[in-house]
Amino acid sequence: MKLVFDFDDTVFDTERFKEERFYTSLSEYGVSREEFKSHYQKYRDTNPVYDIHLHLQELCAEKNIDIPVEDVVFSMVRGIDQYVFPEYKPIFEKYGRENIFILSQGSEHFQMLKIKHSEIEEKIEKAYIVAENKENTLHDLSLMWPAETILFFDNTVSNFHFEWKEANIIPVFVGDPSLLSETDSLFLEENNIRICKKDEVEANIALFTKEAGIELADEHTREGRVI
Repeated sequence: MKLVFDFDDTVFDTERFKEERFYTSLSEYGVSREEFKSHYQKYRDTNPVYDIHLHLQELCAEKNIDIPVEDVVFSMVRGIDQYVFPEYKPIFEKYGRENIFILSQGSEHFQMLKIKHSEIEEKIEKAYIVAENKENTLHDLSLMWPAETILFFDNTVSNFHFEWKEANIIPVFVGDPSLLSETDSLFLEENNIRICKKDEVEANIALFTKEAGIELADEHTREGRVI
């Protein structure tokens, strides 16, 4: 069995990170939290893949200011392990890094900085960063592990918007179902995509794997780690 997790807003509390670190990162250079947030949202409207270096360069050019971009970025990500949702820490310990992977969308440099400085990198086997959708990577993983059941956890419904041809992949939406639109709820139901909240993920790993015909009994573990 392999566990594949999305990063932002699934394993990592990106919204709190943005409010406490990201939007305030240029305050000492005269760019207020509100200005940065507004500029960020405009940048995202025209750039599907967020590149923090290009964004900061664009912002500095518009405001005619000079900032040490690399220093700002590293200051932003320093010590961000506090933003990892606590519900995932026992999962990482229980199943072992060789069975855990990250599949994230965005700029590889910035995503890997967050994964490294949140101390997630040392708890997983590998992180896959994609610029567009996750379909091709999931397909490749299913070919890499044809005899394994792969549980794929993501908090964004649009990341499930492709035809699931791989029988060994179990897609799981992580979030509050009461906050979903009627359209999204219907899509998840029609495509047999499991739903669970963050605090249900650990318990549901055993449930979903049992449904797939895998028993995670004590004899299949060694020192709490799946073998």
